[in-house]
Amino acid sequence: MLNIWSRIKEITYMAFSSVKKKINFNQRKHCFELFGLDFIIDAELKVWLIEINDNPCLECSSPLLQQLIPRMINDTFRLTLDKIIDKKPEEKAYPVDGYRDGDNLWESLGQLMPNSEYSPTKKK
Repeated sequence: MLNIWSRIKEITYMAFSSVKKKINFNQRKHCFELFGLDFIIDAELKVWLIEINDNPCLECSSPLLQQLIPRMINDTFRLTLDKIIDKKPEEKAYPVDGYRDGDNLWESLGQLMPNSEYSPTKKK
């Protein structure tokens, strides 16, 4: 499973690297965009990127999504809006199995930057 997650992160890095000059090309401060990436894992455990959505569905249509989507939105705001208004995270979090309330699930993705752990250009 670790290899699958690492491959997802590597593909994500490559995808966003290919369009990085088109994302926020006006260098606006204090803005963010939420993307949805759809992957499939085949019978040989190879990871394939199906599509990237710039307007992902946030419908809580299953018990797993009912748990993940509110937390994802909350963590997104903690990394963006809360930093601007210097707001301290609320004590109440949206619990996700296997993660502490104080964890930010976005930060667990790692940094998708050159020479980061998931960069294909990382110096070995």
